[in-house]
Amino acid sequence: MPLSILKPTQFSKFVYTTHTHTGKVRKHNEDACAIFETPNGLLCVVCDGMGGHLGGERASKLALEQIGKYMNSKQFALGTLEDALDQSFASAHAAIAYEAEKHPLLRGMGTTCVAILFHKDATFCAHVGDSRLYIFRNNELIRLTKDHSFVQGLIDEGIITEAEASYHPKRNLIERALGSDEAQPDIANLGRVLQDLRIGDVFLLCSDGLSNELNDVEIKHFLENETLALEEKIERMMEYALQAGGNDNITIQLIEKVE
Repeated sequence: MPLSILKPTQFSKFVYTTHTHTGKVRKHNEDACAIFETPNGLLCVVCDGMGGHLGGERASKLALEQIGKYMNSKQFALGTLEDALDQSFASAHAAIAYEAEKHPLLRGMGTTCVAILFHKDATFCAHVGDSRLYIFRNNELIRLTKDHSFVQGLIDEGIITEAEASYHPKRNLIERALGSDEAQPDIANLGRVLQDLRIGDVFLLCSDGLSNELNDVEIKHFLENETLALEEKIERMMEYALQAGGNDNITIQLIEKVE
């Protein structure tokens, strides 16, 4: 009987893990996350819902479902992938708006969203709100998204510093979200920023439940520890965020390029 040899797929180039926790204060987890193996590549998504626990949970899960469904619907040409990501977010926004209109108890619900798509020939990201995407490369942590938030506007204008933003009274006020009046995502071809992906690159997606408890220096501390496996890094970050207060739902995804 001949040997059956499995050819490596584009997905085997990555290892990944994801973890979400309700935190120590909230009673319900309004975050949602998933990693999809789609015809267009590996798609990683984190959403952070808002609008009360019913609305927040529904909005984040609806966004996750719609984005995954759209990107799984067919294989898009490489030159149209940015538009496809944009349309997947638009589909999620429309579904949330429709659901909120249909059910009065859900009105005002919305969600942040950050996504990264690893296509075999390119890498793209999309985000709306203050859920973040980072890359850890060459012992350096680089933030690849800019928060759509009130305090980020103050930082950009030089009115406050990053450190001051962490305790500003309006630090949780976001200016874009799926389901809200301002829902347009920022879409980027990361190849223009990162060039080719490299073995050892680690991508981190997270809700603000992590970034509000750990600053970038603290996040880097866990990612640079070469004695820890990817799963251990995510567990340590989660433990630290909970010990620091765990004031919000916490969601973390780590994706490492291994070949």
